[in-house]
Amino acid sequence: MLAVQLCADVASHIASDEGFVPARSLAEGFGRLAEHGILTPETAEQLKRAVGLRNMVAHGYGRLDPAAVFSAGQGGLADLRAFTRQVAAWIATRPA
Repeated sequence: MLAVQLCADVASHIASDEGFVPARSLAEGFGRLAEHGILTPETAEQLKRAVGLRNMVAHGYGRLDPAAVFSAGQGGLADLRAFTRQVAAWIATRPA
């Protein structure tokens, strides 16, 4: 949950620093990065889904599906790594 929140924070900071249209939600922030070629659409979509699960866990929205939580725990690290790699690659192209 914390890692997803940190990725959302990074996305928000990048969008703000770059002057992108502000996102109306944490999930939309990943979409902004995809719109500008920083993230792949697939990575943005996976992280949007992770934000949804994060919201359910953090705020108690609805009933938690243990299978969804388990699945996210199993596959979620790959999504976080993809986010990190893609943002790092974008940063590497920025002027010093």
